Amino acid sequence: ARAHAAEAAARLESTRAVAEEPGDTPDLEPHRRVARALAAAGAALLPAAERAAGLLGQAVEAARGVEGAVAAADRAVEAAERTAGRSASAAHTAEVEAAVAAERAAEAGPPPAADEDLPDSDAAAVELAELERRRDVIGAVNPLAAAERDELSEREADMGAQIADLEEAGERLRAYLGELDAAVAEGFDSLFGAFRDRFTEVCGLLFPGGEGRLRAVVGDDGEAGIEVEVVPAGKRPRSLSLMSGGERSLVALAFCMALAMARPAPFYLLDEVEAALDDVNLRRFLAVVKRLAERTQFVLITHQQPTVEIADTIFGVTMGAEGVSQIVARRLKRDVEGPARPYVRRALHAIPGGLSG
Repeated sequence: ARAHAAEAAARLESTRAVAEEPGDTPDLEPHRRVARALAAAGAALLPAAERAAGLLGQAVEAARGVEGAVAAADRAVEAAERTAGRSASAAHTAEVEAAVAAERAAEAGPPPAADEDLPDSDAAAVELAELERRRDVIGAVNPLAAAERDELSEREADMGAQIADLEEAGERLRAYLGELDAAVAEGFDSLFGAFRDRFTEVCGLLFPGGEGRLRAVVGDDGEAGIEVEVVPAGKRPRSLSLMSGGERSLVALAFCMALAMARPAPFYLLDEVEAALDDVNLRRFLAVVKRLAERTQFVLITHQQPTVEIADTIFGVTMGAEGVSQIVARRLKRDVEGPARPYVRRALHAIPGGLSG
């Protein structure tokens, strides 16, 4: 404002100088009159402008003071708000502590009477520390623990019922298994007794003067098994692996023939089982086969002539013309004179359907 007033005063002096400038030029006279008029007006307004500038400066200073007062008032309001917030927080904390204290007081019960003995503070501190330790072990509180407990209780009840059913079923199965084991043991004992007797009998036929025995044994690993013991005439007992091939074949055949005698099957198929036998042992084996042939049938594949001689029916493969294999079948007619006499071959007759060479 003061700067504007100074500038206006400078312009007024310039106008006054122009108005008072000497000269006789008629064209400038109107302008001089205007300048003089303006100078006179400016001189009249200059004091008012200075006063206005002073008042404006005072107003600016007053405005600055008001702004400082407003800023101070804002800071005071903020401090008051912070104090009010702390007071409200302290009041809420006090309310919570009062509620917790009320709950603990309710849990603790009424205060002790004047004549009542108070508990030992050290013992109470120890118990409190133990309870706090147990609480820490439990961990954070689960708000869904009650619902989970109910659900787990239902599952426990269902599983308990299922376990009871399984245990009952297990008892029934154990009873059935016991009955089955008893039946199997009884059947095995009965069959093994007959099988053992037949094995001894067949060994006596295949090893004249020798003997054979079967024993039920239990190994070191708890597995049950059958031990075979055969002692030929005039020889000491020894392992089967130390016997000759013919002797091992006779033991195996005695085992099979004894089983066939104890539990006969509709028929038996024997594929060159006598290949390792000499002529004497072969005829002993064939005697056992003829004895069993009264109760069952035997199909023997053989290259031995004595085996062919005891057959009732013969099927053979021969080489025909042009190198083509042909099947030859013959049924043998035999005359029997007494049960103990051997079969005597009389004639060969072709079986219908067979091919004759």
